[in-house]
Amino acid sequence: MSKSLYTAAEIAAMGLAGLPGTKKAILTRADREGWYVEERVGFGGTRKMFEIPAKYLSATAQGTSEEVTTAAPSPAVAGAIGPGGQLDAELLDAAQQVADWFYAANPGRYKEEMKGDLVMILYRYALKHRWHGKLNGDQIKELLQLIA
Repeated sequence: MSKSLYTAAEIAAMGLAGLPGTKKAILTRADREGWYVEERVGFGGTRKMFEIPAKYLSATAQGTSEEVTTAAPSPAVAGAIGPGGQLDAELLDAAQQVADWFYAANPGRYKEEMKGDLVMILYRYALKHRWHGKLNGDQIKELLQLIA
């Protein structure tokens, strides 16, 4: 099963079409729309992890959501759309896991709000190298070396 839960800050940093760009606004939207949420205990305490509703993922890739304007996707998302005009959810999950490992290995060294940016950098790097789906050990090592 792939990981599909993200913090509000990570979701905001993804710049998904139809979603606000701040942690606070994401929390408000998630509460108002009743997004699936889990509380996770980790380094730094308990945090809420949200599942991004499919309408925002498909809206980003296809530009078809009612809430999405005709404006171009944000730069973060424009660089994250893979072959076929779709976000690669498994690859995004893998990038998230690598960022989680990096943050766990460097507790308190980096701001938690920046993790979403790191996830997108890793994801775009993987797309650039034409990696898809789950990553193998060598690919994970390469990403960790990239950010070490």
